[in-house]
Amino acid sequence: MNIKSYILGLSALSMVGLSACDTDNVRSIYENTTAGITFLADEQEESFSEKATDLSFNVDVVRQNSKGEAVINLISSCMKKNEKGKLEETTWNNDITVPSTVTFKDGETMTSFKVSLGNDIEQGMEHYVNVVLDTEEEPVDAYMSKLLTISRAYTYGEFEEKNLSSVWFSENHAGAAVNKTIQMQKGTQNTMIYRTKNVYRTDPEDKKDYLMVITLSPEKDGVKAAKVAETQVAKDLTVSGEGTWDDSFITLKMKFVDTKNKKEYKDIEEKFSR
Repeated sequence: MNIKSYILGLSALSMVGLSACDTDNVRSIYENTTAGITFLADEQEESFSEKATDLSFNVDVVRQNSKGEAVINLISSCMKKNEKGKLEETTWNNDITVPSTVTFKDGETMTSFKVSLGNDIEQGMEHYVNVVLDTEEEPVDAYMSKLLTISRAYTYGEFEEKNLSSVWFSENHAGAAVNKTIQMQKGTQNTMIYRTKNVYRTDPEDKKDYLMVITLSPEKDGVKAAKVAETQVAKDLTVSGEGTWDDSFITLKMKFVDTKNKKEYKDIEEKFSR
């Protein structure tokens, strides 16, 4: 729904109601004596990349009657998913800022309010905020509440030189491990994630950057687990793997898939220094 079609649609309904029916109850529905204030939709998703610096966005509100200034109160609540996957209200997240009002100036049929995120907002997850227009000036088909779904990608520090002890780069991918200097960066907020760049790219004509994320899990039952989800690391090569980590190294048993020749190499040991 856009503002133009919204206003024209309400106008058309008013004309049809007045010409086709003369009863008081039908006329009261279609004449819409209110200001006709509503959101344009009941949901809005906003995601921010790791390079984003402006962590804010606008939420639009419209009205049918543009006469006079109008200040509308906003009621905002943070939501979270419960064990059944249903959203329920939770404590407010201080890294999310929503104003308490939104204002229409005289003559305006559309306005907006700004939602801002703090730099410390938790990354790599979705945050939910429900915003309600606290007014009785709504049309019949109004969206008086809107669910905002907000996320920010993980951010990383600078790339640093690290050592990789690699069986993949050995003879026939089965010999003694070969030491190789690689580029690796560590998560800034989530320090349990690492990311490598172009470790397995060997074609000098291939200029694409291939990033691979290694995720570490907190120790559980004496095990410190590490994992790489299936990732493309070269033009015709994907990898995945699981393993363990300690204070100095991340050791993974990797599966390499040559997608061009449809060939798999399993249990290739790769040891990354941290």
